[in-house]
Amino acid sequence: MKASKPLLITQAILMYIAHLPFYIVLIGIRLIASEEADKVFGILLLVGLGLSILIMPIAIVNLIIAFISIFKGNTNPCLTTMIIKSVLMPWYVGNFLLGLLVVGVMGNPWLFIGIPFVLAIIVCSTYMFMIGTSGYEMAYFINRMKKKEKPVTAWTIILLISLTIFTLDVASTIVLFIIDTKSRQKMELKD
Repeated sequence: MKASKPLLITQAILMYIAHLPFYIVLIGIRLIASEEADKVFGILLLVGLGLSILIMPIAIVNLIIAFISIFKGNTNPCLTTMIIKSVLMPWYVGNFLLGLLVVGVMGNPWLFIGIPFVLAIIVCSTYMFMIGTSGYEMAYFINRMKKKEKPVTAWTIILLISLTIFTLDVASTIVLFIIDTKSRQKMELKD
């Protein structure tokens, strides 16, 4: 499916844009202390939250298209997925640090009850974003194994499962790209 590349790029760009308001607030709080600035910071936080919510449907559309491509087939997404996941590594680190900061700010005893809820939202949304970038590669390899173009091996299954685990997804994307490149080179040599 041709839609994978633009949707993955759109998701990655929106993920970075959604973090900008949060970073602006973090820097601004340190530099500016006024009532007007607090209002602007509140608006920026709402904009960041809104953009983060906007990413979720894109990630879901990515997963739906990936699922459909299991049956219809798709173009090779390995290089695009590897680049997108590599580009998003700093975003995930920043997201983790922002999550720690949010939980740290909730140190007030009256807010303790909200910490599990906030953590659940952060972890679930981040996981959904990660799965949204992994779907095309999973679908591509499942389709190739279904058509018997690629043998079903324990190593490939482990790598496909690793695409659903934080940090292992980047490593497995790189390994799957190398495996796919080598198998394509072997097929070209046979022809």
